[in-house]
Amino acid sequence: MPVPRPSLVRRLPALLLLTVGGVLAAVTGMVQAVRAHLGRRWDATRAAPDAGYSTEATIVIALLVALAITVVGIIAAKVLAKAHSISFL
Repeated sequence: MPVPRPSLVRRLPALLLLTVGGVLAAVTGMVQAVRAHLGRRWDATRAAPDAGYSTEATIVIALLVALAITVVGIIAAKVLAKAHSISFL
């Protein structure tokens, strides 16, 4: 005669522990991989101190472009407001 298996309700805590344990193991593995990758990148950056110049220049250029777009938007809004306020009558 086969032994009856416990119901799902009885097995649920064990299944949850296995699932949570698996997720935690996966997250721990990913964190370790990211940490190792960042460590290698940090070592490479320290070996060549001027290697980050292009990144810095790109960020500065992006900020200047965002500032220019903002200024053009403000000027365009003022010009349009002034154009709409002109009355020919």
